[in-house]
Amino acid sequence: MSSYRLSIADAESLAPALLGYTYLANRLGQTELWVADTNLREGLLLDMASTGRSAKIRPQIMRSVESVAAKYGVDLQHAERVSLLAEQLLNELADEFGLTDNCGLILQVAAWLHEVGMYVNHRSYHKHSLYLIRSSEFFGIGARILQLAALVARYHRRASPQPQHEIYSTLERRDRATVCKLAGILRVAKALDVARQDRVQGFTASRAGQRLVLTVPGVTDLTLEDLELRQSGNLFEETFGLRVVLAVEDRLTA
Repeated sequence: MSSYRLSIADAESLAPALLGYTYLANRLGQTELWVADTNLREGLLLDMASTGRSAKIRPQIMRSVESVAAKYGVDLQHAERVSLLAEQLLNELADEFGLTDNCGLILQVAAWLHEVGMYVNHRSYHKHSLYLIRSSEFFGIGARILQLAALVARYHRRASPQPQHEIYSTLERRDRATVCKLAGILRVAKALDVARQDRVQGFTASRAGQRLVLTVPGVTDLTLEDLELRQSGNLFEETFGLRVVLAVEDRLTA
């Protein structure tokens, strides 16, 4: 994995794949084989994406993701709320900050699975989430999308992404930016459901200078959410240049 920058799944399948290639070469009487740097599954996924068919399999993809979340004992109601809030925030920012359709899938996977690491240990569980997501199999998700989703889940709390961090350091510049943007969004969405009581079911967003104001209907006190946002919202502000402010009716919690 370290030498060739392979995922866990690819590393585990390498030996049987090489045996298969050797058998094929022997049967064909060949001393050399050229092996493509992709596989059939990824080729099919790229074809579906290029022809606009990826949206058609999104429900199947998400059922696969939810199945893995349930397997590791994730709080499914919390995961779903965070996913919905993250999706709404993504839609608010998509056009201005160049968040593509793939960003939506990456964010949804990360939102549903950001707490799977608790299955291993509550301490530093975000790092365990990275490992478990990367080592799991999902229907319809290619290696690149899965790696980015795993990193977004890893950075939903604690330290922001750093150039020297393992795995993150191997990404192209574009993918590093994607991880930062989506992890920042995920942190805000998680803060909005920190009480895990379905208090925040949605919001309306507006801009006030360098502030992004999220007005939450039907809630009179957002003290808990605001406190969580103060602790974890720095990545969003650093990445988007916007400070998230919560609004309760005609008052702002700055």
